[in-house]
Amino acid sequence: MKKKLLIVFTLIFLAFICVLIYKKFNPTNKKEEVNIILDSSTEFSEEELNKGVEEVLRAFNSMWNDSKLHEIRFDNKVYEHEMENRGSETTLFSDLDKNNVLIFTVSFTTGKKVEGSIGPNTTMDGWRFILTRKNKNSNWKYLDQGV
Repeated sequence: MKKKLLIVFTLIFLAFICVLIYKKFNPTNKKEEVNIILDSSTEFSEEELNKGVEEVLRAFNSMWNDSKLHEIRFDNKVYEHEMENRGSETTLFSDLDKNNVLIFTVSFTTGKKVEGSIGPNTTMDGWRFILTRKNKNSNWKYLDQGV
């Protein structure tokens, strides 16, 4: 009896691991399925912006895995506005070098399983993903999100 129970638990555990691996390598939202709009920037190269897009996709799929991502946008005017006003407001990136903060605006529709104040099947426009890095040679990392 104990041997059968051990086999059942082992199979359940392996199935769970398979699902996690599948989710990791087959994300809900793939880059080629998302409308990506990148303004030209004097601060960031196209390569830096594209690496930022990859981090937004990774973070979004991790946190909003039941939601459909429609658009990722780097708007230089939004970025400049945030950078100009960060001294007058308390933000998570107030003390960071402007060249190490990247802000993307995304549009998405939530899925059926969503937590928090946003309801299921709700379309969000203007949702921001804020990324940071230590220096120009390091990778972008997710810092925060919201409106």
